[in-house]
Formats: sequence, structure tokens, C-alpha cells
Amino acid sequence: MSLTARSTGDEVSFAGVSLVDPSGNVIAETQTDGSGTATFTVPENATDGTYTIETRPAGFQPASAELDVAGVTGGDGNPTLPGASGPAQDTDGDGQLEDVNGDGAVDLFDALDFYNSADSDAVQDNAAAFDFDASGDINGLFDALALWNEISA
Repeated sequence: MSLTARSTGDEVSFAGVSLVDPSGNVIAETQTDGSGTATFTVPENATDGTYTIETRPAGFQPASAELDVAGVTGGDGNPTLPGASGPAQDTDGDGQLEDVNGDGAVDLFDALDFYNSADSDAVQDNAAAFDFDASGDINGLFDALALWNEISA
């Protein structure tokens, strides 16, 4: 999020910002950087609901904004592809999710499932973890072939 002064459009640097959960508890606090930008890491135990981002920068009126959050899931944070038995897993520690279907085995079915799900939000929203051919983007066929070459070697 970025914090700007309404009257001037200037960034508000080094302002405290709080993330408040649906129960009214402050669950994260940070400060804007020199360009007025703040980033939160949402805790793993977050739940669905309306969260509030609040700030009280010195010399300005307090401000807040509401954010509706839905579909919060726990676990290790890895995406689950459509039709998969569980979240995709990085089986060799390289940052890529070779066990695409989350079944605990890395095999031909992972390459096929990746190819069939390459356009899904789960893949597109986590492109770096599925860019098996290191091209910088997701291309279903080439990434599936690169995955197959890696796991069949």
C-alpha cells in the first residue's frame, strides 16, 4: 500500500501503519518507507473477514481503509492446482514446486497436471515457482517439458 497526502499528492514517509483484524485486534504494524510504501505480511492464522488498515501520520489526520479478505487458508502457503490432491511441493529445495499435484511423488503425472493447469490462477499467481524452463514467464508446453526433463533425469 502507498500513503499519500490528499492535499498535495506527496508520499507520506515514515508513518506508522497498523493492520487490524475483524475482531479489532492489531495483528501487524509497520512503517512507510521513504517513498510512502508499506508492506504487511498477513499472519498464517488470519481468518476471512473485513480488515482495517489504519495510519496516524504526524501532521496529518488519521486515516483508515477497509479490506475484505476471503479464501484464507492455512498450511505452508503453496498453491493447490485445480484437481490436485494437495498443495504443490518443492521436493529438492530449489524454490520450484515439482510435486505439482501434491501427491508426494514427482512423476509424469506432475508434468501432465502442470500442462493442464498452466493457465490457472494457482500457477499464474505463483509464476516463479512454476517457471521450470527459467524463461521468466509461464508457457505450459515448454515448462511442462522442462519439468519432465528435470524429474526423468
